[in-house]
Amino acid sequence: HMTERLQSSAYEREAATLSRAGVSGIRLPWEAWSLGLTALFAKFGVRGQGGGVRETRHLDRLVAAGVEVASVAHLDRLPELLAHPSGSPSGRGV
Repeated sequence: HMTERLQSSAYEREAATLSRAGVSGIRLPWEAWSLGLTALFAKFGVRGQGGGVRETRHLDRLVAAGVEVASVAHLDRLPELLAHPSGSPSGRGV
């Protein structure tokens, strides 16, 4: 629990710093995102991007966490990811 608290407070400081600097987004690996982390950055007006998406389950996790932007690790997989329901052009997805 101590590690989670330290990590959470570090993310909160980072979000505040980015917001003060006028930065509107942050890219973290897809596996770092959670609904709570997305909400924390949103509180400071910073949007999230999930990086390194390779599989549809990665995209599903980002969508569940409320992340609006994803970057694909392998462009040749893009058609498959876009065909997946969470990759649809609904404002979320790849």
